[in-house]
Amino acid sequence: MAAALAILALALSPVLGVTGQSPNVLLVGPAGTPGAQYASIQAAVNAAQPADWVLVAPGVYHEKGYSPTTNPNGKPPPAEVFITTPNLHLRGMNRDTVIVDGTNLSATQAAGTLPAGSPACSGDAALQDPGVHQNGGGTQSREGILVFKTSGTSIENLTSCNSLSNEIWWNNGDGSGIQTPMSAFADYISATSTFYKDSNTRSAQYGIFTSDVEGPVLIDHSYANNMTDSSYYVGACRNCNTVLERPHAENSALGLSSTNAGGNLIVENGEWDLNRTGLVSNAQNNDDWPSPELGQCVPPSVPPTGAGPNSCYVIRHNKIHDNNNPNTPGSGLTSVSAVGTGVELAATQHISVVDNQIYNQGAWGVVTHDFPDPETGTGTSECGGGVYNSTTGICVWFSRGNWVSNNLFHDNGGFNNPSNGDVANQATGALDASACPRGNDTSGNNGSPCVPSALNADPNCFSGDQNPGGLKADPPTLESLPCATLNSDTTNTVQLLCATGALSLFAQGTGLNPPSCTVPNVANYPQHNATADTCAAPAQPTPAGADPTVAVCFLPLSYTLSASVSPPMPDPCAGVPANAYCPAASTTSLPNTALLRSLLAPALIGGLGAAGLAVLAVGARRRRRIPVRAATPRFPPG
Repeated sequence: MAAALAILALALSPVLGVTGQSPNVLLVGPAGTPGAQYASIQAAVNAAQPADWVLVAPGVYHEKGYSPTTNPNGKPPPAEVFITTPNLHLRGMNRDTVIVDGTNLSATQAAGTLPAGSPACSGDAALQDPGVHQNGGGTQSREGILVFKTSGTSIENLTSCNSLSNEIWWNNGDGSGIQTPMSAFADYISATSTFYKDSNTRSAQYGIFTSDVEGPVLIDHSYANNMTDSSYYVGACRNCNTVLERPHAENSALGLSSTNAGGNLIVENGEWDLNRTGLVSNAQNNDDWPSPELGQCVPPSVPPTGAGPNSCYVIRHNKIHDNNNPNTPGSGLTSVSAVGTGVELAATQHISVVDNQIYNQGAWGVVTHDFPDPETGTGTSECGGGVYNSTTGICVWFSRGNWVSNNLFHDNGGFNNPSNGDVANQATGALDASACPRGNDTSGNNGSPCVPSALNADPNCFSGDQNPGGLKADPPTLESLPCATLNSDTTNTVQLLCATGALSLFAQGTGLNPPSCTVPNVANYPQHNATADTCAAPAQPTPAGADPTVAVCFLPLSYTLSASVSPPMPDPCAGVPANAYCPAASTTSLPNTALLRSLLAPALIGGLGAAGLAVLAVGARRRRRIPVRAATPRFPPG
């Protein structure tokens, strides 16, 4: 503890740039903004040195900062704003009116303005950026704000919209299968989209995204909605060292998607609602290798208080509710997540779901199950930790050792199908494929069949959960300790297939005909049917006038850019050297900056989470309070 406080005190001392001088502050603003030195965020980023600040005045920024025409494997994709300067601070002066807009500039919109009725983040198909044509053929979609293989970057107090890939992305080598430390910090950020045409047309995929990043990372006070894949994504990190603090996800296919992730990963104090499925963790045979999804602690970390044995991936203190929306945007496997589910643990190991409020879920509050994946992987990534069958093309992983405890449930299971309710478990936990090598093949075609061990039983555990109206569990004996491999119901397979719509997986994996999912009181789950009546206000059918089987329900931009869902940053001048945007002196304490987070030991993040770190930071400030110049911003806070 003393060592940690010493590190924090050091982090709170003034930061020097590469020249040994105080960091520079580069000011961005639309033409005519007093004090602005740059009209483009990218131009300021390009001019910045490590530890510099880039402050952005209110405006709509149609950036095209990075447009490579050749993108061999492992190289960064095109981006609106492209960051490779370490320890850079990018901060907007108002969260809701500093907008990195992925659309092309409309002829009716003045550059850098946001008047009432402005087409910022326009849903007009003609204004969407088609991407960058590649010399080898094809077109590559443009990212929003992309931090590429660069540590210490902070992004704060702004919105990114309508990138047709990822809105805000920390990319440490996506698809490489190699994870290395990369610190990052974000606070008061929003990600949204207003464009959707159909499931065959490119649309915004992910809101806030990290890949191959082994932190430390803290993302705080964030919000994302209307994503085709997920509002948040954390993937391809065996030891993520990441805290999602106070996230809020709405109206996406998935609120959170974590694939082949684990180690130290804390998701806490957030809200997850109006999605198809709230939080989904899974092993997957894709480019986010290596699989599987392991929540086990990575030494020297230990499980946080309340977590299960050897579990350092913890979902705690969240409100998870009303994720029953079949009309979110969606494509690929994410469009077949289990509608009506709060937390879906698909072939995960040692993930803890504790002390959450989970309610108004039509299917299940929490469900754990094995997972068959028909994806082919990337050769070297095939089916690590799972069992692969080259005849069917299916890779199967097993759900094991997860811990669901002390959650408060109510009003779940409203779809009224068998097994729907508060908690359900399909997986026995009896089979362990952890020793199966990548590329293993149970059919024996490659001469190295792999049979999962049955000698290392590790069932999922459910205990201490409560529902004032009576807890509904499937099987009824699920809430018991010690855990037993018999506390599972494999007949849940049919319900899961019908909830996801993934009937083709059933046929591929078993060779049997898929079950019927239209029989009342057997398998009745809501189907895609986006109309003005089925889109819960304020969501609207998009595109207007489209067939209900094509349209989706989109939350409008006016809803996203409101203090009720994206609260403002209290003082956007805090911690910044004096400048034209923040001319007055102040004694405001430094915020939790990216540098502070980069100095924290990974073990602390896994053991304490952001709340514990905040306590340490308070303790450090009591010992050394640093006056910071710069407050009274020239722009409204937000």
